[in-house]
Amino acid sequence: RPAKLPATPRPLEQDYVHKAFFIYFLLDPGMSRNLPMRAASESLSELECFREFVRSIFYIGKGKRSRPFAHLHDAAKYCASNPHTQDSARQPKLERIRQIWQSGLGVVQFSCFQGSTSAEAHNREACCLDAIGLSNLTNKVSGTYYGVIGTKSGAVRRTMGVHLLAKACRIFLQEGERQYRANVPAP
Repeated sequence: RPAKLPATPRPLEQDYVHKAFFIYFLLDPGMSRNLPMRAASESLSELECFREFVRSIFYIGKGKRSRPFAHLHDAAKYCASNPHTQDSARQPKLERIRQIWQSGLGVVQFSCFQGSTSAEAHNREACCLDAIGLSNLTNKVSGTYYGVIGTKSGAVRRTMGVHLLAKACRIFLQEGERQYRANVPAP
């Protein structure tokens, strides 16, 4: 008897089947100071690189396609409509991007773990958020866990986050730092 083929996934289920997701980091170049270049030229240790990488992250997200750039687009609109208003309590991520742009630098956007399902990307994002802590980021909410990892202790999930961040750091050091700038008026 031939095996029955599975039904075509419904639209909501497709995100959990298709491997089109990744996680991304927004970094402050004033803190990273072109870490990939410095790591090679200054012979920084792996631990020093990791600390500077984590310290320079101000936002972690899960996305597909051009999702990371939506934040930069939102920040450009925010800066245009509020050119001199400081609103860091309500919009910490957009305000941080504004500060970076006003300093003459560009936001560093770095994506990794491409080819993940939605659930895998959610789990990776949540682990990284737990490892760094929301108090050190501009993210407003912690991540969502799916599957077995959701049953693990906070310590196990933070440890997984540290491992994911270490891998992301190694990839970042290989790929290099790219800044995305916008014309934002000085305060």
